[in-house]
Amino acid sequence: MTTVQSRDPYEILGVSRNASADEIKRAYRRLAKQHHPDRNPGDKKAEERFKEVQAAYDVLGDPQRRAEYDRFGAGGPAPDFHRWAEAPPPGAVSVDFGDLGDLSSIFEQFFQGRAPGATRAGRARRTHRRAPKGGDLEHTVFLTLEEAAAGAKREVVLRTSDDPRDTERIEFRVPPGVTDGQRIRLAGRGQVGPGGRGDLYVICRLQPHPVFRR
Repeated sequence: MTTVQSRDPYEILGVSRNASADEIKRAYRRLAKQHHPDRNPGDKKAEERFKEVQAAYDVLGDPQRRAEYDRFGAGGPAPDFHRWAEAPPPGAVSVDFGDLGDLSSIFEQFFQGRAPGATRAGRARRTHRRAPKGGDLEHTVFLTLEEAAAGAKREVVLRTSDDPRDTERIEFRVPPGVTDGQRIRLAGRGQVGPGGRGDLYVICRLQPHPVFRR
């Protein structure tokens, strides 16, 4: 693919900088037809002009390359990517891969399931999984309307594992203002597990009042 070296591609195609893609395409087709070597046999000037038109359209006919060109400012040359590769522009980051050593051995270690320099203890830490907590428990308490409004103390005996002998007496306070069906979470009061205890959820149920309703 050719590149525009000195002239503005907009100037070459005779279009403005805010020209639409269709306007650019029409200008290119008109000029390419006018200066095509088949229509101008032996005319070196027409041949050079045709190449110039083609190079301009290579830039402006591609939305991405056109945007890159526009960022260089009015009348500036199109981006020279080969020059950038040889000498990066100011602000570009240069990375030196010379200190990475043998990349093939590094990748080999990764694909064998371990990172470079990893010890057996390190691999054990990476493969460690947190032990699961015990299961959560639910318990329903029935409250009068007065207890729901003012708060109340309750006590419950729960089985904390699959063994019927593993029970625990838990005292807790129902806060004032609870509503029917509200759940209260008591963290760490559920069943015992390898990774700790689960939670206890207390479900509040209001008993019917002979006079008032809530």
